[in-house]
Amino acid sequence: MCEPGRILEAEPGHLDRMTEIEGACFAGPAAYSRRKLHYLAFLANSTCYVETDGTAIRGFIIVMFRRGCRISVVETIDVDPNFQGKGIGLRLLNAAEKDMLKKRCRISRLQVAVGNIPAIRLYEKAGYRATRLLLQYYRFASHGTRDAWRMEKNLG
Repeated sequence: MCEPGRILEAEPGHLDRMTEIEGACFAGPAAYSRRKLHYLAFLANSTCYVETDGTAIRGFIIVMFRRGCRISVVETIDVDPNFQGKGIGLRLLNAAEKDMLKKRCRISRLQVAVGNIPAIRLYEKAGYRATRLLLQYYRFASHGTRDAWRMEKNLG
C-alpha cells in the first residue's frame, strides 16, 4: 500500500494525465484515445474519479450509467504502472461503488481481459466474481488475448 491520496471528481484539466496513464496501461490500439476518454469521462452518462497524491494523478476510474437501469458498468480503471499494486485501484473502485449506490445501482459490472491477472485479482479482492467468458470480446488484443471475463458484484 502507498500513502492514501485523495479521490476527486475528474475535471477536463486532468485529461492529459489520464490519457498518459491509459497509454501506459494499454498497448497501442487497445488504449482509448484522448478524444474517447474525454467523451467517456465528461460527456457520457458517467462518473469519473481520479486519485492524486497532491502532486500528480496516479490513477482514474470511469463508470457508465444507463437511465433507469440498476446495473452500472466500470468502463475502465487505470493506475500508473509505477503505482500499481499499492491499493490505488481498490480505493478508486470503492469510491465509485459508493457513487453507484447513491445512484441506486445494485450491480456493478465490468469486463477484463482473461490475461490481465493483476486486474482480475483486484476485482476478486473487491468482491467481484466472473459470471461469463466473452470470446473475442475486444477488437484489439489486450494482455495477450481478445477474450474477456464479465465480472459482477452485488452492491446490496
